[in-house]
Amino acid sequence: MIIHSEPDWNDLLLRSKQGNLEAQDELLSSLAVTLRPMLQCRLRGRPKEDLEDALQDTLLTFSQKIDKIDSDPHRYAAVILRNKIGDYYRRQKSALKISIDTEPESMAPGLRREIEEVMSRHGPGVFIQPKLEKEEQIKKIKAAIKSLSQFCKTFFLGILEDYDRDHLFELLCVSEPSLSRGTYRKRIFDCRQKLKTLITE
Repeated sequence: MIIHSEPDWNDLLLRSKQGNLEAQDELLSSLAVTLRPMLQCRLRGRPKEDLEDALQDTLLTFSQKIDKIDSDPHRYAAVILRNKIGDYYRRQKSALKISIDTEPESMAPGLRREIEEVMSRHGPGVFIQPKLEKEEQIKKIKAAIKSLSQFCKTFFLGILEDYDRDHLFELLCVSEPSLSRGTYRKRIFDCRQKLKTLITE
């Protein structure tokens, strides 16, 4: 088994700042190896192109700021990457801020599954599949979602866009960094209960 030694980060940084092109290439390559696992964890399930774009953007920003870095370039680059990941999720969250009225009159598959799961706990015969296709029921569901809290609206719009729950958790953490997984699950449960109440009134 090959054991890779930890790069001498400060030496690479010093030589890179002195204009040593070989050191610059080695530094950026080493940073890419170090940052990629963090990126794969935080953007798990996202398209590979998005991960590569975030990594390359991080390395570009790092290169532009290298003269301001005094030591520990890998830690500096990790901070840049965290900011890039935050930017990525903020863009994703902004994309969800669409009017649900712009959706077609048929129920989007992801949202349809969520509604059916919510209603399955209400008892037999309520909102069975044929009824879900009726225009008045779809309008009622959309109106109900629009009346919910911002958290609930973001969650259901995310489901409508076929985002998985882990991805939605990351999105919601952008505006609420202290949000825990337990609180997130509890709020989803509450959102589903509120939606069920509204569409069965």
